[in-house]
Amino acid sequence: MRVMVTGSAGYIGMPLVEALVADGHEVVGYDLKSAPHTRQADIRELAPDAFEGIDSIVHLAGVSFAPEWTDTDDLIWDANCEGTRRMIEHAEEAGVPRFVFASSASIFEGNTDEPARLLTRPMPVSAYGRSKASAERILKSSTIPVRISLRKGTICGLGPNPRLDLVLNAMTLAAMRRGQVFVDGEGMNNRPMLRLSRAVRTYAAAATSDIPEGFHLYNICDDNVSIVDLATEVCKHTGAELVHREYTGRPRSYIMYNEGSDQLLDQIEESPIGIEGMVKEVHVEFELSVDSLPQVSADPRLDRLDQINREMRAQKADKDTSSGAKQR
Repeated sequence: MRVMVTGSAGYIGMPLVEALVADGHEVVGYDLKSAPHTRQADIRELAPDAFEGIDSIVHLAGVSFAPEWTDTDDLIWDANCEGTRRMIEHAEEAGVPRFVFASSASIFEGNTDEPARLLTRPMPVSAYGRSKASAERILKSSTIPVRISLRKGTICGLGPNPRLDLVLNAMTLAAMRRGQVFVDGEGMNNRPMLRLSRAVRTYAAAATSDIPEGFHLYNICDDNVSIVDLATEVCKHTGAELVHREYTGRPRSYIMYNEGSDQLLDQIEESPIGIEGMVKEVHVEFELSVDSLPQVSADPRLDRLDQINREMRAQKADKDTSSGAKQR
């Protein structure tokens, strides 16, 4: 198959491209950054002919950042919702038969009473969650024959382009470098956790397996856990000290069942593992790579926000330069 992967230089995208190529598929990747099998481009500016001859699209590209800081909200909406809308419109025009969308469990952040199920009404709180819920609705109403939305939990694990701001990764790195694991407030808020390796295998199967026409949903996670219990497990495996930090913000909390449309599960289901196994797996990965990982602050989320702001400024500068050249 000829598979388009957006965000192909990203945290999930790079190992996904490797997996698809290893299985014999031709991959056409798009990302703002360079990577194997990747063409550098903003997916919001792809020409319609880029979609010709594509058998399946895995749309990972977007801004992945959920805290309620507002200086990224406009970028998040434009990249994640409007960018997805343009991708779907081009795919429809080109006759692409399959579209796999990277949604998120954060669409259920306002559902605090019980674990979300497939048909639970999304109640997103953050700009990130709202953008994902809106993009899901756009995909559902599309004319693309096979439409799949994978609502992934909070991912953990290294990979070739690691996200060190994600909660289990941040805890593990802090434990190994500082001897401490930090928890904001009491840490009673919950998260559905998902291994990167399982996410990659699921995306690859969704993109290439024999799946019937229609709109398919998958809530994909390995296990649900409170932040304080996750930190306690990390401390148990690393010998680090658990440190509670004062926190006055809104703690993000949501949980969901791991389940999917029956016809989709027949093709891509893989058994999840529990929190203890997940923490062990991530600890082993970090032990092998910790010396080569970049330095981060005590709160890697701030590093992530700084990275997004730098990328925003760089994009604006590129557009201003391009606009100025055209005017001349």
